[in-house]
Amino acid sequence: MSCRGCVWTMTDFAVMTANEDKLRHFLVAHHVLADVYYCDQCHMECRIDKNRKLFRCDRRETVKVHGGRTKVTKRHSFSKSLVAGTWFDKQKFSQTTICRICSLWLILPHPRTVLICRELSIGKKKCDRLEFILSGSLSILD
Repeated sequence: MSCRGCVWTMTDFAVMTANEDKLRHFLVAHHVLADVYYCDQCHMECRIDKNRKLFRCDRRETVKVHGGRTKVTKRHSFSKSLVAGTWFDKQKFSQTTICRICSLWLILPHPRTVLICRELSIGKKKCDRLEFILSGSLSILD
């Protein structure tokens, strides 16, 4: 697993998934996740709320009305998920689990779905769903 200027191995990646901050930094560096998002309302850069995993903007804007005699303050609230529009969007698994699934999928020989589920302690129902998803989306990697 390497790209131009990158020397990560699959083992390094698997170890990295244990630290959520390092994993996020890796995914941002490799353009899987965005590190900047601009507010849809004021078009300014949003701040990152790590606790809620959101891009947030709640800026105030003061506007002079009535010839500058009165000031009116407008405030807006905008938020968007850090993973919106990515492969992690609307997934039932965490980013860590998804990255571990992908790395195990690339390392292990076929049949691997049951072994991956056992390794990551994924239940039977989710394992069946995972097998269905992986057979279609990652089959090009075989």
